Amino acid sequence: MECMPVRQLPTEILEDIFSLLDVEDVPDIASSCRRFRDILATSNKIWRAMFERRFPRLIQPSCCPVVKALLCGINWRTLTQCRLGAGQHLRVFLDRVAGQFHPVPGLPDQAMEEFRGIAAAHGSLVMRDALLDEIFHPRPTRRNGLSRGYYATMLYREVQRDSVLVPLMRRFMELPP
Repeated sequence: MECMPVRQLPTEILEDIFSLLDVEDVPDIASSCRRFRDILATSNKIWRAMFERRFPRLIQPSCCPVVKALLCGINWRTLTQCRLGAGQHLRVFLDRVAGQFHPVPGLPDQAMEEFRGIAAAHGSLVMRDALLDEIFHPRPTRRNGLSRGYYATMLYREVQRDSVLVPLMRRFMELPP
């Protein structure tokens, strides 16, 4: 029996194999061979599998309409990269907030307003998912690890409060006297 080099496998087989990769492994695989790079750059199947595995909360039935709206006109690769970028943006923000407001109890309005701007840029559903990632799956850092989790938890509480209590208050205020 003769061995076949991996790069000569049919594209469909390579797509199935690459679908099992972690998003973090893609640059290494893509840089190993031009054919692999091309497959990874064009296969929606691979990126959908990676997205669904990496961000399972975003594919829940309650989130599907929002994700479908996000996908309107873009592909799974772009959506995955946007979600990864939102997480990175959030981590930078949390580290800065942890360094700037560490001795201050609570979350200053200035930080909350800045976060609302970040959430508006990336979408509130994506930001909630990124906050939950920071709370439940923190990336270890030498500094600010605990502070990052603390401020992520505080921001998540504020976001939940805004999304639940504010609409209730608006409806209450609209009731006749």
